[in-house]
Amino acid sequence: MSQTWSVIINGKDPATFDPDVYGTDPGQPLIAEIGDLVCWNNQTSDVHQLEVMGSDGKVSFTTKEIEAFKPSSPGYVTQTTDESDGTISYSCSKHAGENGKITIVVVAP
Repeated sequence: MSQTWSVIINGKDPATFDPDVYGTDPGQPLIAEIGDLVCWNNQTSDVHQLEVMGSDGKVSFTTKEIEAFKPSSPGYVTQTTDESDGTISYSCSKHAGENGKITIVVVAP
């Protein structure tokens, strides 16, 4: 069963991406499974636009511009190209140095 996750964009310079998950410290990657939905919640006064990198190092997904104090659209459905654990990297196309990660875990059935 898929989960929906929120990642908070915090207003530091550069902004940080902090999972809105109890027990997760700021700066840690979001931990998700394949097929989970990830949305970013912009808590800054800046506009952000996130680009998710594919396993080939190219942009595989881009959000629309995320206005100040608004959520991202569309949400990102986590994917990998194989059945192993992995890391998905993303960054803001509008601000250098604003990067985050999603750690994909595969749960045995």
